[in-house]
Amino acid sequence: MLTRRETIFQGAACAAFSMSAPGAVADTYRRPLHEPVTPFTDPNFKLAILSAMMADGIIDLGTPEDLAAHVLGRPVDLEIEGWSPIAEVRDYLARYQIFQPQLDRIETIELDGGIDIYPYIHYFWGGETEEFDIATIEGIKACRNLRSLLVSSMIETVDLALLPHETVQELELSVGLMNIEALDDMPSLQAVQIMDNAIYEDVSDPDHPTRALMERLKARGVSVQVHWMSYVGNTPPPAFE
Repeated sequence: MLTRRETIFQGAACAAFSMSAPGAVADTYRRPLHEPVTPFTDPNFKLAILSAMMADGIIDLGTPEDLAAHVLGRPVDLEIEGWSPIAEVRDYLARYQIFQPQLDRIETIELDGGIDIYPYIHYFWGGETEEFDIATIEGIKACRNLRSLLVSSMIETVDLALLPHETVQELELSVGLMNIEALDDMPSLQAVQIMDNAIYEDVSDPDHPTRALMERLKARGVSVQVHWMSYVGNTPPPAFE
Protein backbone atom coordinates (compact mmCIF):
# COMPACT_ATOMS: atom_id res chain seq x y z
CA MET A 1 0.00 0.00 0.00
CA LEU A 2 1.24 3.48 -0.79
CA THR A 3 2.03 5.96 1.94
CA ARG A 4 -0.50 8.76 2.01
CA ARG A 5 -1.00 11.96 3.90
CA GLU A 6 -3.86 11.95 6.35
CA THR A 7 -7.05 12.28 4.34
CA ILE A 8 -8.80 15.59 4.77
CA PHE A 9 -12.56 15.54 4.67
CA GLN A 10 -14.17 18.71 3.39
CA GLY A 11 -17.91 18.94 2.94
CA ALA A 12 -18.11 22.43 1.54
CA ALA A 13 -19.55 22.79 -1.94
CA CYS A 14 -17.14 23.66 -4.69
CA ALA A 15 -17.60 26.27 -7.43
CA ALA A 16 -20.03 26.06 -10.32
CA PHE A 17 -20.54 23.16 -12.72
CA SER A 18 -21.07 24.75 -16.10
CA MET A 19 -19.82 24.81 -19.64
CA SER A 20 -19.84 28.58 -19.42
CA ALA A 21 -17.43 31.05 -17.86
CA PRO A 22 -15.94 30.55 -14.37
CA GLY A 23 -18.26 31.56 -11.56
CA ALA A 24 -21.50 30.50 -13.26
CA VAL A 25 -24.25 29.14 -11.00
CA ALA A 26 -24.27 25.36 -10.65
CA ASP A 27 -26.84 23.37 -12.62
CA THR A 28 -28.58 20.25 -11.40
CA TYR A 29 -26.59 17.04 -11.64
CA ARG A 30 -26.08 15.86 -15.21
CA ARG A 31 -27.23 12.44 -16.30
CA PRO A 32 -24.11 10.28 -16.65
CA LEU A 33 -23.15 8.45 -19.81
CA HIS A 34 -24.19 4.83 -20.23
CA GLU A 35 -20.53 3.91 -20.64
CA PRO A 36 -17.47 5.69 -19.20
CA VAL A 37 -16.18 7.62 -22.24
CA THR A 38 -13.03 9.47 -21.22
CA PRO A 39 -9.46 10.10 -22.41
CA PHE A 40 -8.23 8.67 -19.09
CA THR A 41 -7.68 4.92 -19.21
CA ASP A 42 -7.49 4.58 -15.42
CA PRO A 43 -10.83 5.34 -13.70
CA ASN A 44 -8.98 6.25 -10.50
CA PHE A 45 -7.02 8.89 -12.41
CA LYS A 46 -10.33 10.24 -13.72
CA LEU A 47 -11.34 10.72 -10.07
CA ALA A 48 -8.23 12.86 -9.57
CA ILE A 49 -9.19 14.86 -12.67
CA LEU A 50 -12.69 15.45 -11.27
CA SER A 51 -11.10 16.58 -8.02
CA ALA A 52 -8.89 19.03 -9.92
CA MET A 53 -11.98 20.36 -11.69
CA MET A 54 -13.69 20.84 -8.33
CA ALA A 55 -10.66 22.66 -6.93
CA ASP A 56 -10.51 24.98 -9.95
CA GLY A 57 -14.25 25.72 -9.79
CA ILE A 58 -14.99 24.00 -13.09
CA ILE A 59 -17.61 21.59 -11.71
CA ASP A 60 -19.76 21.51 -8.59
CA LEU A 61 -20.65 18.15 -7.07
CA GLY A 62 -22.29 19.70 -4.01
CA THR A 63 -21.43 18.03 -0.73
CA PRO A 64 -20.73 14.29 -0.45
CA GLU A 65 -24.19 13.86 1.09
CA ASP A 66 -25.79 15.86 -1.74
CA LEU A 67 -24.27 13.63 -4.39
CA ALA A 68 -25.01 10.38 -2.54
CA ALA A 69 -28.65 11.41 -2.04
CA HIS A 70 -28.95 12.29 -5.73
CA VAL A 71 -27.44 9.00 -6.91
CA LEU A 72 -29.31 6.79 -4.45
CA GLY A 73 -32.57 8.69 -4.75
CA ARG A 74 -33.07 8.99 -1.00
CA PRO A 75 -31.75 10.92 2.02
CA VAL A 76 -28.28 9.83 3.09
CA ASP A 77 -26.57 10.23 6.46
CA LEU A 78 -22.86 9.71 5.83
CA GLU A 79 -22.14 9.67 9.55
CA ILE A 80 -23.83 6.27 9.38
CA GLU A 81 -23.31 5.15 5.76
CA GLY A 82 -19.90 6.69 5.12
CA TRP A 83 -17.80 3.94 6.70
CA SER A 84 -17.62 1.92 3.47
CA PRO A 85 -17.52 2.85 -0.24
CA ILE A 86 -20.80 3.67 -1.96
CA ALA A 87 -20.55 1.69 -5.20
CA GLU A 88 -23.35 3.61 -6.90
CA VAL A 89 -21.56 6.93 -6.40
CA ARG A 90 -18.32 5.48 -7.72
CA ASP A 91 -20.15 4.22 -10.81
CA TYR A 92 -21.80 7.61 -11.31
CA LEU A 93 -18.43 9.39 -11.20
CA ALA A 94 -16.85 6.81 -13.54
CA ARG A 95 -19.53 7.73 -16.10
CA TYR A 96 -19.56 11.46 -15.33
CA GLN A 97 -19.40 13.50 -18.53
CA ILE A 98 -16.30 15.61 -19.03
CA PHE A 99 -16.00 18.01 -21.94
CA GLN A 100 -12.82 19.27 -23.60
CA PRO A 101 -13.49 22.96 -22.75
CA GLN A 102 -13.56 21.90 -19.09
CA LEU A 103 -10.31 19.97 -19.40
CA ASP A 104 -8.75 23.02 -21.03
CA ARG A 105 -9.40 25.00 -17.83
CA ILE A 106 -7.45 22.63 -15.57
CA GLU A 107 -4.16 24.18 -14.48
CA THR A 108 -3.21 22.04 -11.46
CA ILE A 109 -3.52 18.30 -10.85
CA GLU A 110 -2.68 16.83 -7.46
CA LEU A 111 -2.33 13.16 -6.61
CA ASP A 112 -2.58 12.77 -2.86
CA GLY A 113 -4.73 10.86 -0.37
CA GLY A 114 -6.32 14.08 0.85
CA ILE A 115 -7.82 15.42 -2.39
CA ASP A 116 -11.47 16.38 -2.28
CA ILE A 117 -13.04 13.61 -4.40
CA TYR A 118 -12.47 10.59 -2.17
CA PRO A 119 -15.03 11.42 0.58
CA TYR A 120 -17.74 11.45 -2.11
CA ILE A 121 -17.23 7.72 -2.57
CA HIS A 122 -15.94 6.63 0.84
CA TYR A 123 -16.61 9.40 3.33
CA PHE A 124 -14.46 8.08 6.16
CA TRP A 125 -11.68 6.63 4.00
CA GLY A 126 -8.37 7.15 5.78
CA GLY A 127 -5.88 5.82 3.26
CA GLU A 128 -5.56 2.31 4.68
CA THR A 129 -6.86 0.54 1.56
CA GLU A 130 -5.80 0.60 -2.10
CA GLU A 131 -9.21 1.30 -3.62
CA PHE A 132 -8.10 4.63 -5.12
CA ASP A 133 -4.59 3.65 -6.25
CA ILE A 134 -3.71 4.93 -9.73
CA ALA A 135 -1.87 2.77 -12.26
CA THR A 136 -1.29 5.35 -15.00
CA ILE A 137 -1.82 9.03 -15.82
CA GLU A 138 -2.41 8.15 -19.47
CA GLY A 139 -4.71 10.72 -21.06
CA ILE A 140 -3.28 13.66 -19.09
CA LYS A 141 -2.35 15.36 -22.38
CA ALA A 142 -6.07 16.13 -22.76
CA CYS A 143 -5.44 18.74 -20.02
CA ARG A 144 -3.88 21.01 -22.62
CA ASN A 145 -3.24 23.96 -20.29
CA LEU A 146 -1.82 22.04 -17.35
CA ARG A 147 0.69 24.15 -15.42
CA SER A 148 1.39 22.16 -12.23
CA LEU A 149 1.53 18.46 -11.38
CA LEU A 150 1.90 17.69 -7.69
CA VAL A 151 2.30 14.02 -6.79
CA SER A 152 2.91 12.82 -3.25
CA SER A 153 1.16 9.42 -3.32
CA MET A 154 -1.60 7.32 -4.94
CA ILE A 155 0.65 6.10 -7.79
CA GLU A 156 3.86 4.08 -7.81
CA THR A 157 5.48 5.65 -10.88
CA VAL A 158 4.75 8.69 -13.07
CA ASP A 159 5.68 8.50 -16.75
CA LEU A 160 6.87 12.02 -17.59
CA ALA A 161 6.58 11.29 -21.31
CA LEU A 162 2.78 11.36 -20.91
CA LEU A 163 2.63 15.01 -19.80
CA PRO A 164 1.61 17.93 -22.03
CA HIS A 165 5.20 19.09 -22.48
CA GLU A 166 4.50 22.55 -23.89
CA THR A 167 2.58 23.93 -20.90
CA VAL A 168 3.96 22.32 -17.73
CA GLN A 169 5.70 24.87 -15.49
CA GLU A 170 5.94 23.19 -12.07
CA LEU A 171 6.53 19.59 -11.00
CA GLU A 172 6.56 18.32 -7.41
CA LEU A 173 7.09 14.58 -7.48
CA SER A 174 7.60 12.22 -4.55
CA VAL A 175 7.14 8.92 -6.40
CA GLY A 176 9.12 6.88 -8.90
CA LEU A 177 9.66 8.39 -12.35
CA MET A 178 9.86 6.99 -15.88
CA ASN A 179 11.32 8.79 -18.89
CA ILE A 180 12.92 11.51 -16.77
CA GLU A 181 14.70 12.74 -19.90
CA ALA A 182 11.33 14.20 -20.98
CA LEU A 183 12.14 17.13 -18.68
CA ASP A 184 14.49 18.33 -21.42
CA ASP A 185 11.49 18.71 -23.74
CA MET A 186 9.41 20.98 -21.48
CA PRO A 187 10.11 24.52 -22.68
CA SER A 188 7.88 26.21 -20.08
CA LEU A 189 9.33 24.35 -17.09
CA GLN A 190 10.23 26.72 -14.24
CA ALA A 191 10.62 24.45 -11.21
CA VAL A 192 11.10 20.75 -10.59
CA GLN A 193 11.21 19.21 -7.13
CA ILE A 194 11.84 15.49 -6.84
CA MET A 195 11.96 13.34 -3.70
CA ASP A 196 13.22 9.87 -4.53
CA ASN A 197 16.15 7.81 -3.26
CA ALA A 198 17.15 6.34 -6.64
CA ILE A 199 17.12 9.67 -8.46
CA TYR A 200 18.99 11.32 -5.60
CA GLU A 201 21.67 8.66 -5.96
CA ASP A 202 21.81 9.29 -9.71
CA VAL A 203 22.25 13.07 -9.41
CA SER A 204 24.91 12.57 -6.74
CA ASP A 205 27.09 10.89 -9.38
CA PRO A 206 28.81 13.60 -11.48
CA ASP A 207 29.03 11.20 -14.45
CA HIS A 208 25.39 10.03 -14.43
CA PRO A 209 23.10 11.16 -17.31
CA THR A 210 20.46 12.30 -14.82
CA ARG A 211 23.00 14.60 -13.17
CA ALA A 212 23.78 16.06 -16.61
CA LEU A 213 20.06 16.52 -17.24
CA MET A 214 19.59 18.45 -14.03
CA GLU A 215 22.60 20.63 -14.81
CA ARG A 216 21.08 21.46 -18.21
CA LEU A 217 17.80 22.42 -16.56
CA LYS A 218 19.62 24.65 -14.08
CA ALA A 219 21.51 26.30 -16.94
CA ARG A 220 18.13 27.12 -18.52
CA GLY A 221 17.06 28.87 -15.32
CA VAL A 222 14.86 26.06 -13.99
CA SER A 223 14.75 25.79 -10.21
CA VAL A 224 15.87 22.22 -9.42
CA GLN A 225 15.77 20.32 -6.15
CA VAL A 226 16.31 16.58 -5.77
CA HIS A 227 15.99 15.19 -2.25
CA TRP A 228 16.31 11.73 -0.81
CA MET A 229 13.14 10.08 0.48
CA SER A 230 14.73 8.15 3.34
CA TYR A 231 18.21 8.06 4.82
CA VAL A 232 19.98 5.82 7.32
CA GLY A 233 22.92 7.44 9.05
CA ASN A 234 23.97 10.16 11.43
CA THR A 235 24.43 13.12 9.08
CA PRO A 236 21.82 13.39 6.33
CA PRO A 237 23.25 14.67 3.03
CA PRO A 238 21.94 17.93 1.58
CA ALA A 239 19.47 18.13 -1.29
CA PHE A 240 20.87 18.49 -4.79
CA GLU A 241 20.09 22.01 -6.00
